[in-house]
Amino acid sequence: MSRAVFSKGVEGRTQEWVRAILRGLQGGRAVIRLACCTGVLIGLKGLPLREISDGKVEDEVIIALAEVMDDYNADTGDWEKEFRPKLDASQSLPSIPKAKLRALPLSLLAQLSMSTLASAFQEGSFLKGRPEQSIDLASKSPTMLALAGLSKLAAFTIETSIESSPQGLQDAYDSVQNFQVMANRIEKDWRDPETIPPSDAAWLLLKTFLFSAIMIADSVLGAAVYVRPGGFSEVSPHVLAKSILRTLSHLSFVISHFGGVTVTIVSDDPGFVELRKVFYLALDVLASQEPTGDFNYCESFVKELVADLGADTFVPRGTSSRHSEAFKQAKTAYTLACIEQLVPSLGIPCLMDHNSQGGRLSTAQLRLAYAALVRCASSSGTNSEARQLGWYCIDVILDVIRGLLSEGAQGSGGQDSQQRLHRLQLTLISTVSSLPLPLMIRTLEEIRNIITRPRQSDSGVEMEEHVVEEERRRKELVDALFVEILEKVGDQEKEAAMRWWHIHRQSLLVEVSQEMGDESQGTGMSVEEDKPSHDPMPRL
Repeated sequence: MSRAVFSKGVEGRTQEWVRAILRGLQGGRAVIRLACCTGVLIGLKGLPLREISDGKVEDEVIIALAEVMDDYNADTGDWEKEFRPKLDASQSLPSIPKAKLRALPLSLLAQLSMSTLASAFQEGSFLKGRPEQSIDLASKSPTMLALAGLSKLAAFTIETSIESSPQGLQDAYDSVQNFQVMANRIEKDWRDPETIPPSDAAWLLLKTFLFSAIMIADSVLGAAVYVRPGGFSEVSPHVLAKSILRTLSHLSFVISHFGGVTVTIVSDDPGFVELRKVFYLALDVLASQEPTGDFNYCESFVKELVADLGADTFVPRGTSSRHSEAFKQAKTAYTLACIEQLVPSLGIPCLMDHNSQGGRLSTAQLRLAYAALVRCASSSGTNSEARQLGWYCIDVILDVIRGLLSEGAQGSGGQDSQQRLHRLQLTLISTVSSLPLPLMIRTLEEIRNIITRPRQSDSGVEMEEHVVEEERRRKELVDALFVEILEKVGDQEKEAAMRWWHIHRQSLLVEVSQEMGDESQGTGMSVEEDKPSHDPMPRL
């Protein structure tokens, strides 16, 4: 009876067992101590017993890891060869209070972790040339098999470094820049016509790279948003956000396999939630940065994305255009998603002067982007403020259109000017469905004046081809207006839009049909009101 009373309980025996292990490890190699203490710590964290103190084990893990980092430093490169310390650190550090982790050289640990990840992905060169052997070696390496834990270690280390030291932002910048460089290299190799189309193993490696980049970006942004602006570091959160968004742009052809960054979840499967979280958080951080003088950070980012959509970006892969077209669509979709989300932070000249020129956004892309701008402007603030801002957007594009029309009337507008004019007129039509009712009617009247304006010259000086081209464009405007009203105007404004079309339909179509041989094939409607219609598209 007395022995039972004075014997140690489970907690006491466990504490004694832990102390015995720590005593037995004294004087041993740092790698062995780290491995053993990691196992003990994980075991203790999993016990339901609350009165067991694991503080000494945590201290021993930190001391052992510091010694390991001294033994396998970045200068010799041995850290990348030693798999065991990295795996132990990735398993134990996240369970240790961050206050204790500040005793470690976190910057060095972040560098070592990132160098390990970069080595695992062969610095982003695993698609270069004939990649079968490189991909096979990378996929079967011990580091790749434990990449989830190693990525978690890097993310946790960088996050702790940001929260603990001004140097943390620089560590974070070095890490996201490293991923951006590797992603850029992967994208270039993917577009190389000499690169063999990737196998299933290559796709798995690409997706693994994306997962690793997202895990680290999530931790970086989550910690960076709480950094006080104008601190001691020269790196600001918006710089980190921009680098992360650029990395995602390079990986857009991989992201497309997950439905893109703006996929809408319609089933029980939430999809790649972390990807969308990083994408929108990075955009929010970038948009929160106030312009410096005349420099707008969001506009600079958008211009870089649009520049990447140049013709030289889409190099056909060998003899098949299927991969090239899929790559182009993915890249364009990502760029448009960024522009749409950043519209409130973009100046109108950025969308007008920059993107209405040839070689920038396509006509369809420009129409989508500017319609999104008008929609956002028309729904911000009070009704009065929204209308003023919405009409300002319309007035700006009208001023540019009038200027180009004036140049054409004076004979100073060339072919490029006429093409830009037509793009802007189509863009103006695309804003109709984004406007509230009063502004929509005003805009429709401006569009009608543009379509029914007299031809620039009837003196016979113009070439016949020029006249035909001008009327073809005029007809395209009518067709675009018809589709905009029929398919895109909301229910609340539909009745007013239909009434407007019914009143002005004949004048719009007559203006076109007089120059096109009394035909209006685009809308499929006769211009004579008293004749029965057998048109494929009904009148509104």
